[in-house]
Amino acid sequence: MEDKFEAYEKGSRDTTVNWDNTLKGIKDSYDQHRGLVHGIQKDAIQNGWDARINREQGTGWKFTFELVRDGDDALFVMRDEGTTGLTGRILEEEEYTEELPPGERWARFESLAFIKEEAGGSLGSRGQGKFIFVAGSGNKTIVYDTYREDGTYRAGMRRVKKTRSPVVAWDGEEGREKFDDLTGNLLEPFQSVGTRVVIVDPVDELLESVESGGFLRYVGETWWEIILKYDATIELVVDGETFTATIPEEFNLVEEDTDNLRCWTREFEMVEDEYKIKKLHIISSNDDVPNDLNGISIQRGGMKVDVIEPKYLPRDISKSIYGYITVDDDVEDELKRAENLTHYGFSYRYKAPKAIRNYVEKQCEKFAQEKLGWQSSRQAVRARRQRNAERMALRQINRIAEEFDFPSTPGMGGDSGGSGGTGGNGGGGGSPKPLRIWMPDLKLPREDDLRVDYGESVGDIQAKAINESADPLEVKLKIYIRKNDELKRVYLNEELWLSSGTSSDSYGPFEQHFEEEEFDPGRYTVVARLILLSDEDFGGVLDEKRKSFYLEEEPPSGGGIFEDCEAVEFDTTSRLMGWVTGGDEGGYRLQYNVLHPAYKDVWESEEDLAEYLFRIMALELYRVDLERGEPVIFTDLGGEVSPGEIAYEIVEELSEFTYQYHAGEG
Repeated sequence: MEDKFEAYEKGSRDTTVNWDNTLKGIKDSYDQHRGLVHGIQKDAIQNGWDARINREQGTGWKFTFELVRDGDDALFVMRDEGTTGLTGRILEEEEYTEELPPGERWARFESLAFIKEEAGGSLGSRGQGKFIFVAGSGNKTIVYDTYREDGTYRAGMRRVKKTRSPVVAWDGEEGREKFDDLTGNLLEPFQSVGTRVVIVDPVDELLESVESGGFLRYVGETWWEIILKYDATIELVVDGETFTATIPEEFNLVEEDTDNLRCWTREFEMVEDEYKIKKLHIISSNDDVPNDLNGISIQRGGMKVDVIEPKYLPRDISKSIYGYITVDDDVEDELKRAENLTHYGFSYRYKAPKAIRNYVEKQCEKFAQEKLGWQSSRQAVRARRQRNAERMALRQINRIAEEFDFPSTPGMGGDSGGSGGTGGNGGGGGSPKPLRIWMPDLKLPREDDLRVDYGESVGDIQAKAINESADPLEVKLKIYIRKNDELKRVYLNEELWLSSGTSSDSYGPFEQHFEEEEFDPGRYTVVARLILLSDEDFGGVLDEKRKSFYLEEEPPSGGGIFEDCEAVEFDTTSRLMGWVTGGDEGGYRLQYNVLHPAYKDVWESEEDLAEYLFRIMALELYRVDLERGEPVIFTDLGGEVSPGEIAYEIVEELSEFTYQYHAGEG
């Protein structure tokens, strides 16, 4: 059968690839982490360190970045020494379908990806890293050459065009001539074994980082381990002046407490009886810790890959912490399998990185309790874990719902929405209600940011009542703040007599200051409510305005049909996992049953709890959609539909949603 298909392939055309979009996609994947320039230094040194000859001690290894300029022309050169060079042959096309041995470095460098991963323990083996070098070129071109231990020389070039990404290589003297011509004879010939990659016409972003010193800071922050442990030399040459990468001075890894620093170390411990830790080193500083050093870095192969933030600790403590964790070789292999394509993180659905992260978070909590005076109950940690899971689930369900054009909540731009909303005067776009509340936007610490931190205040809490009806009314105006359904403060509870065509005074502005001793993290809502006090319909709510913000946590990104989640104890006889109720801003709030056995099975894991909540919201989203006059998910259910067909559609859509959930978070 296979031979028959191959016979029909004769005279066929390859699928056209939009290489511009492929390159943009690769660049975007780096921009989601630390950006193009950070990725260039990381991948360049990663390639060089992986090719070092002395793998145990790293002696004789060196890496040099150099900015070479000739008038308006510029080259950014990256060269390693004490390495093997790009060994191997120029392979035929069919040879790329076989497993590439570690020695075939040239073939691996030239290709985007491989059918089989490299045998052995390199830092990077998925083949996309050098395309970040191409993205750093104004004309999408890199030139490279290598001198190898056997005395052979090879040069090559790669360009990215709209639908092509041509590569070409030359050996020996021809290669030297081509390389000199392509680089304008600006570079010296090789004097020792190694590899050199040249970014032609480096983009402004790269030039600015090199000239400002930011580039060298990236190097020291990413590769501090090999600088410290192997005395690795990494240099940057600009206009003939040489600068050497050093460990950032703020990254002070003391082994004993000082007046300014507190330390916590653990060595050669087993995690879950399966994963061996070489060393965990945690430091808390009284001085501000720069953002690029904050958190505990997971090291692999001497490189900083991911950062664990001690998210269950108060912000002032978590922002004071830095450090690292290293693991043994077997665990590094496990981490490598879970590492993302850009080498900036792991998928924590894999067992090894999940276990390492949980271990680090618990050690940070012990450190904070025993050395920093932090006092926290098990319930407080559980609440933070629960909130993180809720937010993870909300982001994903709203992301997917948005793809089906579900109407989003008004959010920061609509009536009764967040503090940036324009609405406070009624109506939602139509005629204003004759009996209504006027409520301005809240004054938050930062413009267009719904986050509030401890030690900060929310101001301009005020409202007034308006009566444009034909009748005078006796009403009550109440202004208060709540967290979920828990009343926290009442600012006003005033009975008013409103004549026809009048409004009350504006009450306020009040201000609320937030300290950790009084307020837990979470979503808070300032409410202004107008209540009828006449005999007829006594106690009825005439109007209500709400403004929400988030204390010590980031708002769910982008808004969406689901506004929030709320943990609730259902009746003990209830078998329901959860249901949705109306939200504060026109959407829905999930109430989930914390007494349900299924919840109790997952509550100790953020990832498991997040997926559990996501599935409940997905099922509720289907119910909402089926009740709509014009469904946006179940668009194929027209006319008479059997229960079996509906059930099949729900199973099919839940499978699709679950796939997108895992694809989006992986």
